[in-house]
Amino acid sequence: MQTTAQNPEFLAQNIGDFRRAGYKVSVPVMGVPEAMSQQGIINRYHEQSKDGGAGRLTVPEKARLSYTGILVSADLIDSGRLADTVAVYRRGSSEPTYINKLGSDGEWVSPPGLRTAIEVERTRPWTTAESRDFRAIQDRLTAEMGAEWRPRISEIENLARPFISPDFRR
Repeated sequence: MQTTAQNPEFLAQNIGDFRRAGYKVSVPVMGVPEAMSQQGIINRYHEQSKDGGAGRLTVPEKARLSYTGILVSADLIDSGRLADTVAVYRRGSSEPTYINKLGSDGEWVSPPGLRTAIEVERTRPWTTAESRDFRAIQDRLTAEMGAEWRPRISEIENLARPFISPDFRR
């Protein structure tokens, strides 16, 4: 099941329901910086619009609710021991940067830290490759999308500034 975290209590209830029904529950979380997340939303919309004439655009308020809601959800999952396994992934990587599992005693094998792991991924400095890719997409969106998108693209630029590699800052 794939879902967003716009409503952390509902998400926690859903996860708990699956476990109580006997399912093994794994919660993989993408630890994506806000600028990359917002850029991904706009880029997906732009590419879909170019390819098919229309695209799926996430409502900004719902994206914000989900972005902040995952942290609350992480706290609920950790404190309630709601999942059998939790993991945080960096965009583009198949290896988790954080993983934790419930032991046979029903307690976390390692101290719970899902929220912290997400925050670490969101606030770390970007690699050269991430910075280069971000810049290339920003430049393409700026060149190809209409003037009505400039404020949103600028907002994304401002969100990236503290994390993007110095060689790619503007």
